[in-house]
Amino acid sequence: MLFDLVKKHSINITIAVIIIFVIVIIALLICVGQGIPLVPPIKTLPKVKRTNIDPNQVQIYMVSTPHIGNYSNHSIAINREYALKHGYRFRVFTTNGTPQLPINFGKIQNALDLMKGVDPPEYVVHIDADAVVVKKEYPITAIIDAYMGGNISLLIGEDCYNDSHCSKPGRINSGVFIVKNNALGRKILEKWLDGARGGCKRYVNQFPNCQLVFWHCVMMSYLRPYIKVAPYNLLNGTDGLFIQHLMQHSTNDRIEHFKKIGMGQGTVRTPVY
Repeated sequence: MLFDLVKKHSINITIAVIIIFVIVIIALLICVGQGIPLVPPIKTLPKVKRTNIDPNQVQIYMVSTPHIGNYSNHSIAINREYALKHGYRFRVFTTNGTPQLPINFGKIQNALDLMKGVDPPEYVVHIDADAVVVKKEYPITAIIDAYMGGNISLLIGEDCYNDSHCSKPGRINSGVFIVKNNALGRKILEKWLDGARGGCKRYVNQFPNCQLVFWHCVMMSYLRPYIKVAPYNLLNGTDGLFIQHLMQHSTNDRIEHFKKIGMGQGTVRTPVY
């Protein structure tokens, strides 16, 4: 009788597990079909609290080459002004940090160079040339404090254009990321580049190459627990609350949008490299 009871409960638990699994799969399929975010978007930015992070230990950097200068001059000026306002370091790279790979992988090497260089910062922030800070008064250290506690060493946004159009639920967008300068942070970036050169090189010439390499060679590795996928509208998206990323926009649209933002933050100047 006891055996029958245990057997009955075991069957019920198994059925419950199967039902939960099916529900999760259906939910993911619905997300994929509708292109909605897997990570719930935020309505407001994290509250600004007293921080122990020295502003000079935050390094913001961008990559710009001459062929995108028409719009990157504006985005660089906006982001540089933001960095200087808060006392953060700012730098622009103008060449491909990984000549043997497409230029968008160069930003990963740029981050590693900053983290291993002279007087390395505690945090490195990458912002794509088609992305700008839209909340000039808001310190990025509030985001670091809110999302990068414990062993979290990389914060990166979900790949969404807006709240109804995502590439795939949970997949990252590499346009903006924050990495902690510790052994784990450096290892994540190194594995990202190693994947592009090795186990995931089949994705290097597929769009979106950086995201695909990261997903298959980093997110699926032992490093996953140290990576935080942020709500898309924190660091990404055309409707981002802190940073707006104008992916899939024409050069003219980017220029016009950045001019409007620039006029709200001050005069758009030609950046000093």
